Amino acid sequence: YGEFAVIAVAQAAYVVRQVYYVLLASLPSPWLVLPSELLHGLTFAAMWSASTSVAQRLSSPSTSSAVQTIVSGVHWGWGFGAGSALGGLVYDRWGA
Repeated sequence: YGEFAVIAVAQAAYVVRQVYYVLLASLPSPWLVLPSELLHGLTFAAMWSASTSVAQRLSSPSTSSAVQTIVSGVHWGWGFGAGSALGGLVYDRWGA
């Protein structure tokens, strides 16, 4: 199916995980978070391997390391930074 199909399925599973997290507030046991965490492990591994594969395929041999560094920096740096900033705004506006 290719890397882009894997990325699309992983993103769809991410949406399912987030909806499940919202529903967890009404579930009786904290142990019910485990299925979502298992899904996280599978989707993160699929997403990361597909993303790095696309980056490798799109880059030349001389720029492969730089492109992999950019992919990593965007995910771990910009992604976490933007998520933290937006999460802070949501928390400030609506609370916990």
